Amino acid sequence: MYNSKRKLICMILTCMILITLVPVTSRTTVFATTYDATVSGIDQQTVKGLGGGLPWYGVGTPISNYPLAAQTVLDMGTSVIRIYIHNIYSVFDSSGNLVNTTLANQLVSEIKWGADNGIPYNYSPGWNNLPRSCYSGGYLLQQYEQAACNAIKNMFAYFVSKGAPLPIMTTLANEPNGPVGEETTVPVDQLQRVQKLLRTTLNNAGYSSLKIGFSEAGEFMYANNYLGGNGWPNLGTDSTLNSSIGAFVTHSYYPNDTWIGGYLDGYNTYGNSRDSWMTEYCYAFDQVVTGKDYTTGTLERFISDMSWLKFNYWETWQLWNNNGPAAGDTLCSGNGTTTVTKPPAYYALKKIFTNVPPNSKVRKVTTTDTGLIDENSGFMDMIAFVSSSKMVAVFVNPTSTSRGTNVSGLTVSSASVYQIATGA
Repeated sequence: MYNSKRKLICMILTCMILITLVPVTSRTTVFATTYDATVSGIDQQTVKGLGGGLPWYGVGTPISNYPLAAQTVLDMGTSVIRIYIHNIYSVFDSSGNLVNTTLANQLVSEIKWGADNGIPYNYSPGWNNLPRSCYSGGYLLQQYEQAACNAIKNMFAYFVSKGAPLPIMTTLANEPNGPVGEETTVPVDQLQRVQKLLRTTLNNAGYSSLKIGFSEAGEFMYANNYLGGNGWPNLGTDSTLNSSIGAFVTHSYYPNDTWIGGYLDGYNTYGNSRDSWMTEYCYAFDQVVTGKDYTTGTLERFISDMSWLKFNYWETWQLWNNNGPAAGDTLCSGNGTTTVTKPPAYYALKKIFTNVPPNSKVRKVTTTDTGLIDENSGFMDMIAFVSSSKMVAVFVNPTSTSRGTNVSGLTVSSASVYQIATGA
């Protein structure tokens, strides 16, 4: 039986698996009332990568200038990183030729750092990386759609020329529902048209094996809209669009049960074993709506995304940045050379990431405790992961009441408990 209190909001059970498996129990505190929690014996999806975005400084500074920040990201157990260039005009000319090689070299440094540490990356360009003259009233002019595709192709060619690997997945644009620096949502027909054009462009350049994710919208509602609505009906009528998509990608801001249900209906119908990615989440943007503390909100969204949405990849927004407070627009902050501020959410995610390697399986957890959320919803309080060597169960206590929980379903040889407080 394990206990958690409000100040100890996250409890992680790390349980080692040996060839001979036996149930493990532990009793640390006697409670007047205890609850039961059961780890399912059914494996869900495979975890393929947990991580987040590298700094959004976009000024051409190599990651080697921030050794302490880089080590902080590495120590976190990061197994995938997101490389992006948002809100920066004129990275390319109006034909899509690379102009800003200083910025490109920054990306190369990040990619090579990841490769040197065995960490692959996904690429997320901005919708507005062409000159401002290519846009009108917030819209990318149709005559520049090929240039937008050329820009992505040419950036990859530059990466390769500098000895950097290609990404394991790219998208067409970050958050097309609200491109940073532009005033309007990218129209559905245009995004679908350019998605198909990008597939052709990359194929012709010899990058036919590179997966293109769709659509990397900022919310589930928009992710559904870009495929015709809940259930993604456009994929049933447009085979070219369907075949151009190598992975399904979204951000998970402002969770809504109806939108999530529509997303899952679409994926369950058309996923066909294609990877499912969540490439950006930062609880600071949901906090004004839900009012939870940063650590609780971050963990509950992570659990929901992995337990209910069944993502293969999950990435927080910025793992570190030197321009904002920690547990705000970025997870960690500080100058990255001599100081890095790590909030409680960092330590909680670190404990999960370091104990949940790629190829782990997700399992649901249920409880008799009505004060915690185990049913499918935007914020959930428990989940488990199973790898070849261990089981990891994560519990969040968002209440102000101490709770005792008997955990069953952990058929392992030994167990250890890690707890973290809101103010740790």
